[in-house]
Parts: sequence; C-alpha cells; structure tokens
Amino acid sequence: MDNLPQLKIRSGSLAGTEKDISTDEFIIGREESCDLVLGEVEVSRQHAKIFQFESKFFIEDLDSTNGTFLNGRSISKPQELSDGDLVTIGEKNVLEFSFKELKSTEPPEYDESEEVQTSTSEEIYPEKVSFEGVSEASEIQDEQEEDEGFLKRMPTWLAVLLLALIFLVIFCLIPFIVIEITNQWCNLFSGFFNAINPGVCP
Repeated sequence: MDNLPQLKIRSGSLAGTEKDISTDEFIIGREESCDLVLGEVEVSRQHAKIFQFESKFFIEDLDSTNGTFLNGRSISKPQELSDGDLVTIGEKNVLEFSFKELKSTEPPEYDESEEVQTSTSEEIYPEKVSFEGVSEASEIQDEQEEDEGFLKRMPTWLAVLLLALIFLVIFCLIPFIVIEITNQWCNLFSGFFNAINPGVCP
C-alpha cells in the first residue's frame, strides 16, 4: 500500500471536500489555474504551495497578502507538514493535511507450487503416524537381534554340548523320573528284569 497526501477542507466554501496532492508543486490560490482554487477575496491569486523534498512534504507561502498559517502560526519560510496539520488560507479556509492509504488493485500472485505441495502432503500423510507402536516393534527387534548375536558368538563345541544335554534331559531324565514316580518298571521292562533276576517281576 502507498500513502497519498491530500487536503481535507474543514471550513470555507469547499468544506467537506478532499483534494489529492498529485503534483510536484501543488498550488493553492484564487486563480483558476491553481491545483486548489479558493474563491474568497482574501486569498491571493497564488497564495501558497505544497511541495515534496527528500520524501517529506513542505508548505510555503508565496508572498500572499494575508499570509499562510500552519497550526495557527504564520509562516515566513517553508515548513514541514505532518499528518493532521492544519493550514489556514485567508479567514475561512482551514485545510487538514493528511495521508490516505491506496490499496493495491492487483490480484495476489497465484503460486501453483503451494497447491502441489499441499495436495502431495495430504495424500502421502493423511493421518499422523503413531510412534508408540514403532518404538515397541523396534525394542522387540533389538531383543531378537541380541539373541541371534549371542547364538552366533557361541563356539560350535558348546552348542553341540548344549544340544546333547537337552536331548538327554528330554529323552532320558524326564522318562526315568516319570517311570520312577509311577512305579512302572515291571510293566515296561519285566522281561529284562526277570532275565537278570528271575522272579523279580510277577
């Protein structure tokens, strides 16, 4: 947005109107050639001018008969204008210097990349990912890798020994304990025991 300087006429014959300052030297006076024409007799033909210098605006009296007043004080040399300053020309004309905002009429630039990025992200990531399940699966995988690593690091002879011990426990120790508890020796091995010691098993 740009700021356009203007004069709001607070009192006088043109009270209630506004005049944009659109020229490098904005002349105020009674002549028809002036940028702002004030028809009162106490206004000189070219009474005052507003001009811009180094991005600032100034008002200067043009040797008028009745003088130019800025905020109630007569000026004899160019004075800088600020937003809201009051300029008095003659007896009745009070002009307020102000800036108005000019809104840009150009439509906002359309960026196709934003639409593409938005739609792509929505399609690929429609929902938020839950990291809780991922962390649990990662922990289980780490434990399995530790177990596999332990077995891989074990010497071959120790692995064979462990397998032999497991075989003996499953196929020898456990059946022996079961037969001993249930006292099934004669039922299962009567011929063997009678051959060694006749009459031991009925």
